Amino acid sequence: MARKTLVTAALTLTGAMPLGVAAQPPSSPDSSWLYYEIGGGQAFTRAPNPVTTTLTLGAGADMSLGYSCGTFDPVASVSHQMNQLRDGVDQISNQMAQAANAAIAALPAYILQRANPGLYDLFQNAQLRAEETFQLATKTCEQMEAEIAQGKDPFHEWVVLSKGHSWRRAMGTNGVHGDGNIITTRDHIENNPGRDGVPWILDRSGGAGQEPIRPVRDVVRSGYNVTANRTPGDDGMPYNPNDPAVPPMGRYWATSTEAAEWAVQVLGEEEIPTCRDADCPPQQSSPGLGLTRLVEQDREDRLPDLVDLVEGTTSLSSANLAQVSAGGITVTPDLIRAIRELPPAEQGMAVGRLADEIATAAHVEKALYLRRFFLAGRMLPEVQAAGPAQKIIQEKVAELEREIDNTLFESRVRKELVSGTSQALLRFDAQRRGASLQVAPGARPDPWPLEGGAVSAP
Repeated sequence: MARKTLVTAALTLTGAMPLGVAAQPPSSPDSSWLYYEIGGGQAFTRAPNPVTTTLTLGAGADMSLGYSCGTFDPVASVSHQMNQLRDGVDQISNQMAQAANAAIAALPAYILQRANPGLYDLFQNAQLRAEETFQLATKTCEQMEAEIAQGKDPFHEWVVLSKGHSWRRAMGTNGVHGDGNIITTRDHIENNPGRDGVPWILDRSGGAGQEPIRPVRDVVRSGYNVTANRTPGDDGMPYNPNDPAVPPMGRYWATSTEAAEWAVQVLGEEEIPTCRDADCPPQQSSPGLGLTRLVEQDREDRLPDLVDLVEGTTSLSSANLAQVSAGGITVTPDLIRAIRELPPAEQGMAVGRLADEIATAAHVEKALYLRRFFLAGRMLPEVQAAGPAQKIIQEKVAELEREIDNTLFESRVRKELVSGTSQALLRFDAQRRGASLQVAPGARPDPWPLEGGAVSAP
């Protein structure tokens, strides 16, 4: 009956999460008081991985291409335009130009002007129009080249960004067909916007036959791996959360995929294509749950561990205490013993409140690690080169910080997460024990005690 009362009362509040022990627990009630007085064994959140190695992150082949609008051949481009005049009058002009190809090729321009002034004027007009078309295409290319060289993002959307990378590739490979023709390159890019995708963390993404761009999942996954001293795409062996040597982030997420999935749970995700054709990836989005929702979801699974410790169902071993400790704040045996001495109703209140604070500390620490993964992942060259990705990451980091603020409210200091409840419990237990040790005063002393067989005089 007592267990049912405790569990019922405790389940009205938020539960704890099983996490690794971050500091050696105190061994006596006196040291426990000091431990909670200073706010736990750590004053700040530890690095997600204390072992650091400097990694040089290289860009992919597409980003290493030398690019210049000078790689396009103006002769090939103008010749193409002369041979591709169409639509209305252009078709007539094209037929006339084709009919006179032999004469134009055989005669110098001044002889053609004297022999056939009309044909010469038609040729000159067509040449001027072709050169103008080449200049307009070159201007578009040069504008993008200048903005890319200045480190600016000349685009506002992913589709246009993909077109810019298509221009970049064309600059470095002598056009889309390898013929140096800027006009066919322009037409190809304009008629197939975004199908090439964009250079992304592991491969080109967003285009036809490619994976969609997943900013949250991809950046967090690569940031986790970089923090673990791996390459962005190397997941390595999963961490063992029970291994004492595992880095702190490995106690929360054994793999980068788990970290990325947790990030999507909190912040949501948008799968972004750069084209709209049937063979392009679909555009999808999923909303995030936020930190508070995830804390509430852990209630039924985590709270019974703390209840079992208080009721004595499980021993006060280091491993069992580690299951209810989190965020650098250790639940000590003295604290559990103090809760045991409370009446059943107060036990339920104390266990629920303590579980709330420990769960909050755990999720805040996870959110802080997630923030560091974002900051590490955004330094990858592919992410740096994608202006829209930088904007999304900034928004997600700001949203994550707001989630932390909303979860903590005004309790943003570690000392305020567990120390207040713990100190109150220990103080109440000390007062109760002190009161039970007090000896009631005896009878009033005899004013005339017996001394040496005689009553002493007053």
